[in-house]
Amino acid sequence: MIRSRPSSAVLAGFLAAGLAAACGSASAPVTVPGAAGEATITRGALRAVRAQWPNVEIGTPRSATCPSASGAPTTLLQGDFDGDNSPDSVLWISTNGAPRLVAVFTRLNDDYIVADLGEAAAASTGMLEMGARGAPYQAANLAIELHYGVDTVVLRECDGRATAYLWTGSTFRPEPLAN
Repeated sequence: MIRSRPSSAVLAGFLAAGLAAACGSASAPVTVPGAAGEATITRGALRAVRAQWPNVEIGTPRSATCPSASGAPTTLLQGDFDGDNSPDSVLWISTNGAPRLVAVFTRLNDDYIVADLGEAAAASTGMLEMGARGAPYQAANLAIELHYGVDTVVLRECDGRATAYLWTGSTFRPEPLAN
């Protein structure tokens, strides 16, 4: 069998096609403005958000800078918020001037599902935090220690009140936390 080497033009064509695919692929990263440490989401996640809200502004800082809080407020959390071992994102967006807090769940084959955390979350002026899977917490109406089953979004108001947004499998349920 005789093998021939591809010409440099053929190799250049493959390279260009590969770069175009990477730049336009759903998994290529997009930096989120206002996110700590130059955090990114994938282009597919951004497309999923824009499909639901076409005139969206991504990464709009909504969190307050609380005098007692350390560090800058963030506009993006990344973790496994639905427990499927795929990386998900929760981020602040603005639609028609109104803030929203949304989750973007990663599915197979660069497919994404967007879930709104609800109006109570959008009304928050506090700090966006992560309740890590397995971390202890106490609900405001219970006197026992519970543990987060998955990574959980927590909004902490400047006055110390906090609300965890627990994923139920179809929606987020706000759970006031004990101080």
